[in-house]
Amino acid sequence: MKQTHKKQEVKDRLWLRYVVMAAVMAFFSVLIAWWQRAFVIKDTGALFGVLSTAFFIPGIVTFFVGISAAIKSGVLFSPLVNLCKKIFQLFKQDRVARKYRNFARFNKALHETKPTPWFMVIDGAVFSAIGGVFLYAFLVL
Repeated sequence: MKQTHKKQEVKDRLWLRYVVMAAVMAFFSVLIAWWQRAFVIKDTGALFGVLSTAFFIPGIVTFFVGISAAIKSGVLFSPLVNLCKKIFQLFKQDRVARKYRNFARFNKALHETKPTPWFMVIDGAVFSAIGGVFLYAFLVL
């Protein structure tokens, strides 16, 4: 009974990942904008160009890190990842080493909920879209 309460508590705080990642990306956006002197620019077109860069760089980096984490976690291309693991295990010297020593540990690990990296992909896409809006405003003005 305690375990279901814990799962419910974890599910209630899944939004926290998105907020923390967005705060980290906002920090880097402000840092890039400050580095490009966005807070002293008077020209509107130049300001939109700087803001486009400031939002696009953290957004696209986070997006690609999230995609690579999704690939690594097995959410995407899991058959390809498993095939590569099997091929590299052929060249491994210690063939006796196993991740799970018995079926109970394997079964426990199989039923544990694993966090997904989609929060990075979504936040990265949102920040890249904001950068795209600023780029559009930069090109129009």
